[in-house]
Amino acid sequence: MKVSVPGKYRDGQGTCLTCQGPCDIRAKRCRDCTRNAPILVCPGCMKSVPRAEMTSPSGRRLSYCTTCLAAWHRNNRYLTKYGITAADYDRMFAEQGGVCAICGAEEEGRGYGYLHVDHCHTSSKVRGLLCFSCNAGIGHFEDDTDRLRSAIAYLNGIK
Repeated sequence: MKVSVPGKYRDGQGTCLTCQGPCDIRAKRCRDCTRNAPILVCPGCMKSVPRAEMTSPSGRRLSYCTTCLAAWHRNNRYLTKYGITAADYDRMFAEQGGVCAICGAEEEGRGYGYLHVDHCHTSSKVRGLLCFSCNAGIGHFEDDTDRLRSAIAYLNGIK
């Protein structure tokens, strides 16, 4: 006789956020709610949201509401690429007055809606927030101050 042992994904030790019934300790909701409930509870913000808000455009069920996912992706992008949090970015943005650190342009009017994080490619240290044009310009000069001085001299007609 085969004995059924609860697997690590069906231990019944957790509580479903939507119906308060038993579910896997690692899960956020039980199978019934995952498949059928019209309203789900987002484990990130603990708000009840319609199923449509927790479904991707391709029809796949999401674990979190779209607002929490967007916040997570924003924070994770800055953290993995530059080692700063979204709160660090917001603080730098406020310190710079919401404008590019080089030219003073507001990026929102240029179509991107955000300033780009400028960082040293050798030390990975974050220097500031720049508009697309200034960030791309520094990138094309490969952070070489001698090349930048030569370009300034060229533009001034001294060369």
